[in-house]
Amino acid sequence: MRYWLACLFISTSFTARSQQVIKEYEIREKYFLDDVELLSFEDTLIVNLSLRFQGVSQLATFLVPRDMSFLSMPNLHGTNKNAICGVESLPGGIKRFYYADQAKSKFTIQAIEADFKKRSTIDFPGELVLNGKMLTMLTDDNQVVIFSYDKGTIYEVVIDGLKASSKKSYQLPESMTSVNARDVTLCVEGDHVGVVEAKSNLKIFLNDEWITAVHDNSGYSSTHTAVTRFERSSGKVVTQTIPTKGKFSSTILDTLVYRTINGKSAFKLEIFGVNSASKIHEYNIAALPANEEQLVYFREGRANTIGKIETLKHMMKTSPACEPFVVAQYQGNTTVLTWGTYFDDNGAMGPGGLDPITGMAKMIIGTTIKQIAPGPGVSRYFYLQGNLNDGFTLNDNSDCLRARVDAFETAQQKDAATKRKSYFKINGDIVAAYYLSKSNKLIFVKFSR
Repeated sequence: MRYWLACLFISTSFTARSQQVIKEYEIREKYFLDDVELLSFEDTLIVNLSLRFQGVSQLATFLVPRDMSFLSMPNLHGTNKNAICGVESLPGGIKRFYYADQAKSKFTIQAIEADFKKRSTIDFPGELVLNGKMLTMLTDDNQVVIFSYDKGTIYEVVIDGLKASSKKSYQLPESMTSVNARDVTLCVEGDHVGVVEAKSNLKIFLNDEWITAVHDNSGYSSTHTAVTRFERSSGKVVTQTIPTKGKFSSTILDTLVYRTINGKSAFKLEIFGVNSASKIHEYNIAALPANEEQLVYFREGRANTIGKIETLKHMMKTSPACEPFVVAQYQGNTTVLTWGTYFDDNGAMGPGGLDPITGMAKMIIGTTIKQIAPGPGVSRYFYLQGNLNDGFTLNDNSDCLRARVDAFETAQQKDAATKRKSYFKINGDIVAAYYLSKSNKLIFVKFSR
């Protein structure tokens, strides 16, 4: 590590609901950063840096504890071991790193244990064969839990080492079984997710009581939102089907289903009760002069640009060629909806803009990578805020986490300062890593709830 980074701690004071530069690292002379990737697992952050020295690329992997001091990861370099999907803390300061591997369509979990005091590692014996595609690995009450998906079935496996101590399966309705595994994502309900996850046809949401599958079916014979909920304690299953028309995207938050429908002449929000499937609220945005000049956010992932440089009118005009997405989160006693469209002229790609070959290792990790990356294509979006009692309105000055990240990055862009960025979440806050190419520095900025 001493050859790549020099640590400069910045002590700064900001308001509680602002951003704070919490750490700054100066990259050594003649080294340049090509890419940065953050993986966050409970109290452990893993930083993958793609560095270039005299035209030669090198991969550097670091473990970052809560005090943000970089520790080089011993002997964890290698194709398979870079596909880390989970970390477990063991007695004596030992970390067990789980990593995913694929061979002939068989997905397995293997492990390596690292003793950072002795600076040594050992391969943990055995392997765990998964059913289908891995969705995520979580640590819950000192348990390691893996969720995977295969041909319409969600699998929940609690592991002890590399052995399954318990296993549950949740069978989705037949109408959902045809969904390609690439179009399935999983996240914790109420969390912010990236565009790539939000626009998926089949989204699986977790909370303490329910596992909920939300399927946006745009087939020729039927166009509808299907919601299937599994009560985790009893195994009770409830399925609701909500018909619709047009280009739409759905999500769930608590007991409400939020669905946005995009069209050239109007955008519409519909809210349904998850138990009754009855519509309880509707909000319409017509293509009227008062709305047409409303500015929306424009992000281009590959170009790494952001700004309020396009209008709602243009967003509506281009919506038929775009994929819709919606994200719902609580903000105090209100709900903030990120309402957007996404277009990628390079075609479908894996999470984070990786193509199916070079990105395979990271694709099988799925939503284990706790980031809010915007995707490689073009995103247009705005924020709608409110509640059922007071209604919803367009909000140009939302104080939600995502909006504060938008504002910070827009300001950074004016100085052409940021060339690479990545994100992770910790205790509900967002920490972003930015590479400042002019000064050759990597900074970490915290956005608090």
